[in-house]
Amino acid sequence: MVKYTCQSFKTFVANRVAKVQELTEGFQWNHVPSVLNPADLVSRGLRPCDLPNLRLWWHGPQFLEKDIDQAETKLIRMVQEQVFLAEIKGLQSKGVVSPNSKLRNLNPFIDSDGLLRVGGRLNNSDLPYVNKHPAILPGNHNLNVQIIVHFHRKNLHTGASSLLHYLMGNLPRDRVVPDYPFNCSGVDFCGPFMISRRGKCAKLYSDNRKTFVGANKELKRFLKLIEDSDDNLAGFLSAEGIEWKFIPPRASSFGGLWEALVKSIKYHLRRVVSGSNLTYEEFLTVCIQIEGILNSRPLCPLSSNSDDLNALTPAHFLIGRSMTSVVEPNLIELKENALKNGNG
Repeated sequence: MVKYTCQSFKTFVANRVAKVQELTEGFQWNHVPSVLNPADLVSRGLRPCDLPNLRLWWHGPQFLEKDIDQAETKLIRMVQEQVFLAEIKGLQSKGVVSPNSKLRNLNPFIDSDGLLRVGGRLNNSDLPYVNKHPAILPGNHNLNVQIIVHFHRKNLHTGASSLLHYLMGNLPRDRVVPDYPFNCSGVDFCGPFMISRRGKCAKLYSDNRKTFVGANKELKRFLKLIEDSDDNLAGFLSAEGIEWKFIPPRASSFGGLWEALVKSIKYHLRRVVSGSNLTYEEFLTVCIQIEGILNSRPLCPLSSNSDDLNALTPAHFLIGRSMTSVVEPNLIELKENALKNGNG
């Protein structure tokens, strides 16, 4: 009724409709059916004894109780249709966005709710869906600002930082699921490295070099021989065996993780060894020293304390501290009078 012009009603009703329209100018009016309207329970008559058991009266219609995420989803969809309409149409018709789109590097897709989300590389991880594929919002839109302000106030944040990633294929599940160190490893022509030093791995990745392919065939042939002669031993090897996987042919980028480490090892070898001729034991010693250096490279700070200069390294997952750091003395058991002037 309040959406109609006042001329459509008699004077008494028109005056009151005009007053409501004046007080609610700019508001959006929507219709609520009588069966969902708590006010109708009273206006249409209700026995007092029935009131305590009426959920509609005490809690309102169910659509008011729905998760706030549904309202957020609709708002995000509205904003995306305003700003990224061309990208949405491109995905709906061709499955891809235009090469000139500023979203092309995000590998966007449309989910079941009609939201435009980042494709990403974490499809195989155990992260929540909204973390693996966040919704895409324009940085200069008011809704985006309001969401940031909301979480800024809620979490008492002092600032925000964001990282931009060039998106490639999905990361393998073995790289995004927590596991023991070296349980899944990659191999290249670099070494010698003994598997007994870090424990046996469950999966071993390598490229399709003939040596690796041949080794895999020999291992399978040997395993088949064992299976034919001794079922018990075959069962043991099957339970304790290593699964050998090959990356796609002529796709060295799939092995980029260990290729980068091999490059770092060569860098230190050239600087230390240069043109020297080493025995096997000498070369192995140098390799182990370089291994300690690479496993002590900082990944991130251990804490936000500005006085804490320690950084998290791969070695922390192996021995609990950096392999190249100076060992600090344990002063816990010393008496206080022995700690004067900082001397232990």
